[in-house]
Amino acid sequence: MSFQLQLDLILLLVVVTAAIIDLAIRKIPNKLLLAAVCAVLGLHMIDPTQGSLSSALGGAAIGFALFVPLYAVGGMAAGDVKLMATVGLFLGPSDALYACILTWCVGGGMALVIILFTRRWSAAYHNLRNLLLPIVLGLGPPVPGAAPARASVGSMPYGLAIALSTLWLLIQRHHP
Repeated sequence: MSFQLQLDLILLLVVVTAAIIDLAIRKIPNKLLLAAVCAVLGLHMIDPTQGSLSSALGGAAIGFALFVPLYAVGGMAAGDVKLMATVGLFLGPSDALYACILTWCVGGGMALVIILFTRRWSAAYHNLRNLLLPIVLGLGPPVPGAAPARASVGSMPYGLAIALSTLWLLIQRHHP
């Protein structure tokens, strides 16, 4: 079995497991992510000629850097950031960037569906305005607790968006 196929199969297992657990309990276990990181680093150590460890670390950095601001403003949980960084570790920098963009699109679609079914348009608008207005006005990211926030419009399992995006990328990679 090729090095890349081994990485892709482990990644497939990780994102599907993370999505299922996130759907069930709205958390992504650190133990799952730690096992995934150990697996990818172990594969790179076993056969360093097959893949670039620096490329893997670059992918993790991109996944982390592009998702941590969303965590900082309360848009997602820390487990989602760690999962995206782990996905980046498997994909490398260019595919990690693509995975982040695709995940934002899938996550946005999921958020719209949640808002539609909960009929909480007003609360969603208020929360989005409080989140984006300081950034648009050049005041920087909002300070948690500075503005009165309305209740969340619904918990979203962002691990599912990450998994769907990653699965799409893996299908594209292996489909002729």
